[in-house]
Amino acid sequence: MLDGLAAKLDHLLVRRLHRGMRKRLLTPFGAINIFDTGGAGACVVMTPDGPNLIEHYEAIIARLSPEFRVVLFDMPGFGHSTPAASYQHRLDQGAALIHAVLERLELQQVT
Repeated sequence: MLDGLAAKLDHLLVRRLHRGMRKRLLTPFGAINIFDTGGAGACVVMTPDGPNLIEHYEAIIARLSPEFRVVLFDMPGFGHSTPAASYQHRLDQGAALIHAVLERLELQQVT
């Protein structure tokens, strides 16, 4: 019973949170799921630590988004981000992925 309820809750969170703000970014490390509120303000970038997903950050996004551009993305193999066959979850690959995401979104100064 609880498993079904949890699945329905996740489904509703995804639908509500990501209307028009979800992107899929192809990188050498895989297809990355990104949530971006947009805007020109100072930017806060986060990547959830599994098993948490972007969807679990709805309250934080709601608090930050009036003043900041908020960008969250799931690392390869977590959430809805699909890892490339060569992605081995190494520290250097994770750092390179974060750098690639920042470059592709043209983000130069972030917190």
